[in-house]
Amino acid sequence: MDYMDVHTFLTIVSCESLSKAADLLFVSQPALSHRLTKLEKELGVKLMVRGKGVRNIRLTEEGKHFIPIAEKWENLYFETQKIRQSDAKELLRVSNVDSLNESLMTSVCTDFLSRNRQCRLHLTTLRSDAAYEAAENHEIDLGLIMNPRFSRTIRTVPLFEENLSFVCSVSSDYKGPLVSASLDASDEVYIPWGNTFLRWHDYWFGPAAETRITMDHMALLERMLSLDHTWAIVPATIAAKLVKTGKIRRVPLEDGPAPRTCYGILKQNEKERSWIADFIKEFIRQAEKTPEIRVLETSRQPSYE
Repeated sequence: MDYMDVHTFLTIVSCESLSKAADLLFVSQPALSHRLTKLEKELGVKLMVRGKGVRNIRLTEEGKHFIPIAEKWENLYFETQKIRQSDAKELLRVSNVDSLNESLMTSVCTDFLSRNRQCRLHLTTLRSDAAYEAAENHEIDLGLIMNPRFSRTIRTVPLFEENLSFVCSVSSDYKGPLVSASLDASDEVYIPWGNTFLRWHDYWFGPAAETRITMDHMALLERMLSLDHTWAIVPATIAAKLVKTGKIRRVPLEDGPAPRTCYGILKQNEKERSWIADFIKEFIRQAEKTPEIRVLETSRQPSYE
């Protein structure tokens, strides 16, 4: 059996939907159906009942019986991969949120790799919810996230706190100290930075606020802030970087959002490779060198070793 075919079957079972499973695995629905059909042909049984216009899948009796077998097979596959890779350069798969790419990750990755030459690094950008799913599905070894949630199989370790700052163009007429009640959401460049920001934003502007620009990444932020009277709330590290351009300034906001927290997530009850602990230590080392960040004591505890 092929690993991807078995993994696809288990993902469909978990999602209870072909379309949701296809989205999670980043493949088209026809490609997903092809994998499932291939597995069924190899096993010689029908695993699922599916048809046009049917949203949710229905397992056959054979499909129900195959679930524990597939789970055992997948676990054995992971174990054999560890044996196969033990003499080669080991792969560490890390995900992080977009804002960390703009602040810490360049220094973290270069210094980590220079100290760990036998490690290969696979770095990807994922939102917090997607990182949890990837960790649960053994697709990443470590996730760096901002929005924690409960998971029976994932450990969530607080690493550092960072303030959120008000920024605008140097030509804007905002004068500090500002108060949130004086701000107009119709002038805002909105990026959802995390739970503390969302609570603050919903309180002052409501959950249906009509912001001027809504984005989910950093790439266009500086350009959008050049528009007349626009403003944004950003992490302090991002604010410091923007201010250095000479085009953006920071204005004190008296009742702004509470600091956001960065967390590390990794699998529960599993003996991790030393690379994970080494990467987190390097991440914390770089964070400690950043004035805008306050490293938390929980990050120094060996709960990830």
